[in-house]
This record gives sequence, structure tokens and C-alpha cells, in this order.
Amino acid sequence: MHHYFIQRILHKRSFQIALLIGTLLSLFYLIADVFPNRLYGGSPYTRWIESFTGSEVPQLLFMLMPIISAMAAADIYAVDKKNGFFAHIYTKNLRKKIFYKFIWL
Repeated sequence: MHHYFIQRILHKRSFQIALLIGTLLSLFYLIADVFPNRLYGGSPYTRWIESFTGSEVPQLLFMLMPIISAMAAADIYAVDKKNGFFAHIYTKNLRKKIFYKFIWL
């Protein structure tokens, strides 16, 4: 079941957009804050996000991170709800079997 969910999430456009947004914010942070301070001991290791910086980019990343990470999962949930997948699980009484399988993994 996990493999099926991972395969579905990897092929969603919303997951690729979320990954692109996170990558662009991280690259922008490296270019805007870490790279100019390399002469003063600034490296990605010593100037890790929000550990030694006054930049607004890490704050923006941490504000947007919950939204970015939930984009793909919310899209899959909306599609499943629209297609009636949850109604099928509830009517067939497979709910207990599926939830117990997730608990004991």
C-alpha cells in the first residue's frame, strides 16, 4: 500500500511543483546569502538555514514548508474523495483491515 501511495504521489504535477518551489527557495538562499559571505567563513555548513543568518529567505521557507509539503497529499486526497474511493472502503467494511495494516507496519 505504501508503494502504491508513493508511486501516485511521485507522478503528480502538484508534487513536482512543490519540489520545484522548495528547491528554488533553497538555491536562492545559497545564492543570496551563503555565496556572498564565503569570504567571511560562510559555507552551506556554517550558515545552515536559520542557524546563523539575518536573511528573510529561511523564514519564508519555514513559513511555506507546511503548505509545500501538503500540496501533493492534499491533491491525492481530493481526487480520491471526488472519485468515491473512500465511500468504497467504507461500504465494503475494509476500513478496519486497512487501518490495522497501517498501524502494524
